Amino acid sequence: MSYFATEDNCKLYFEEHGEGKAVVFIHGWSCNRHYFKKQLPIFNAR
Repeated sequence: MSYFATEDNCKLYFEEHGEGKAVVFIHGWSCNRHYFKKQLPIFNAR
């Protein structure tokens, strides 16, 4: 798992898939990274 620590020591989880321009997925309050499981293959193919 990959994390980025902000200046105030907040750890943010991230994943990298594919190549090209970055797309950032931000989920709502009650969701987690698994919420975007079905979208990743679609964006990764482009």
